[in-house]
Amino acid sequence: MSTASHKQSSLLSPCEWIELVSGICLLGALMWILWWNGFGPIPEEQVSVVLARETILVLLMFQLYGVTGILKSPQIPKNQKKLRWLQLALILLAILSMVGQWIDWQLFHRIEAQNIRRAMYLVIGVAPLLQLKTYFFRVARVKPSLQRRPKIPPALLFLLSLLIFISIGGVLLQSPGATRSGMEISMVDAFFLSTSAVCVTGLVPLNVHDHLTNYGQTILLLLFQIGAFGVMTFTYFVSIMVGHGLSLRSKVVISNLLDEEGIAKMDTFIKNIIAVTFGVEALGALFLYFSWCHIPGLSGDTLWWFAIFHAVSGFCNAGFSLFADNLATPVISHNFMGQAVIAMLVLCGSLGFAVYLEMVRKGRMYLKIDPPTPTLRHWSTHTWLVARMTLIMVLGGAVLLFICKTISGITFHIDEPWYWSLWESTFNSIARTAGFNVSDITVCGVPYALVLCGLMFIGGNPGSTTGGVHTTAFAVSCMEGSRILQGKQDVVIHRRRIARSVVERAMLTIVLGGFWVGLMTIIMCFAEPNIDLERLVFEVISSFATVGFSLNVTPELSSLGKSIIIFNMIVGRVGMISFLLAFMKPPSKSPLRYPETRIPLS
Repeated sequence: MSTASHKQSSLLSPCEWIELVSGICLLGALMWILWWNGFGPIPEEQVSVVLARETILVLLMFQLYGVTGILKSPQIPKNQKKLRWLQLALILLAILSMVGQWIDWQLFHRIEAQNIRRAMYLVIGVAPLLQLKTYFFRVARVKPSLQRRPKIPPALLFLLSLLIFISIGGVLLQSPGATRSGMEISMVDAFFLSTSAVCVTGLVPLNVHDHLTNYGQTILLLLFQIGAFGVMTFTYFVSIMVGHGLSLRSKVVISNLLDEEGIAKMDTFIKNIIAVTFGVEALGALFLYFSWCHIPGLSGDTLWWFAIFHAVSGFCNAGFSLFADNLATPVISHNFMGQAVIAMLVLCGSLGFAVYLEMVRKGRMYLKIDPPTPTLRHWSTHTWLVARMTLIMVLGGAVLLFICKTISGITFHIDEPWYWSLWESTFNSIARTAGFNVSDITVCGVPYALVLCGLMFIGGNPGSTTGGVHTTAFAVSCMEGSRILQGKQDVVIHRRRIARSVVERAMLTIVLGGFWVGLMTIIMCFAEPNIDLERLVFEVISSFATVGFSLNVTPELSSLGKSIIIFNMIVGRVGMISFLLAFMKPPSKSPLRYPETRIPLS
């Protein structure tokens, strides 16, 4: 075989080109419909939207031709054949549905049927794009120069990915289909919402339910689900859906972002992350459905949507709510079961995926599904520390918040029993990583807010959906302080000596976090001179720790103030050390080491 014929056989076939181009055009037509109408019906007077709807049938015919041709090819991989048959079935079903609408079958005219059809268009249009990785490597075999990829630091890659999703979300949230009739969202508010969702913060400059349609709310849900997964984990999720895996380079990148060692098991690790996430969210939605089924105004599809939205928001520690005043809205402010479910979802999301996987491995070992191994006989130092720090943060935070409220005289001056105030303090202590609130925090006093600031700054556990400096960094820093005062040589936790590099990173995380919060507070004082200092401090810490608690400051912020908070949320989501490393060159070891000296410190 000649070189020219080899190159020709390695490139895309005509059917693959037809499938790819028609798929991109199909997505374009669908996005045009959603941009103007969201999940609503298409009025016949909207000529461009109607034309896009009719064009979809032609594009589906091209898709049908392309997929059929690919299936006839003897070179199609076995792991792709079943997915191609499924793709073909979806195309035929979508065509049948469109024909049924033209024949005027009532079933296909219902808005539910139209939205199911749009979901099928989305899957059909995305399917060819998921093959781009295969096509790239096929072309790269012909052009070796394409195989040399630039080495981007994992932290910078994560930051760029966040910015891309924030930009996409900000644009989509400004579309007419995402906002309710008569409600407009400014560009700053749209990007603020998008950043808050991708960074799983929960700060909102407006009422989500009143301003956004179901389509806009769905965009928001997808953004904080992707943000909680981590963009790289989400990318891998898409890869396994089409039968691909990760390259060794991708495994290294994700292991760095998730602080997980063991590159060889990264495939299994991320599959388990996805399974745990969807499993817990599904159970949470089911429990919320039955907890809220007696609330006036919530029934049927609306109740299911509220349950799903809040379950995902709870596990992702996003803090977004469709109720007007979050969970403090009068109709649900005393719904204990619903609050308990959300508190459990927040707690589960804050533990960290590594803890879940260790629990699963131990469970499989005790059930004798897997053979016993020496490493699983005892809990790891990480899980041991996470469990204790979570317990200390929840119970200790609840007690401190309750004491602050009691000393301020608020507990016994309201028409609620003391045990409800205790539950409120416990809930806020758990929700320190999410931002759900069951009461108005502004009436609880400054000491209450300051304690909550400390809890938010510490945050949740590493490798979870939470922010803050993380409990393990705080614990290691405290242990390092204790070691220095006691004159000991090492930091020892759970009969294990903590590596000096880990101790130094923990101390640096706390110092940089405190410095950054102080700097952002000073900048916000110049940007918002009319807002009290304690309210600005609370807002800055909440956005940096990606929590979402607010003393009703967010809606009062100017465009400049919102832009500063947007930047603060991004830095908090990436992490101070990772944010700095994204723009720094890799350190080089110097062969020189200078003589030691001492200087007075006090």
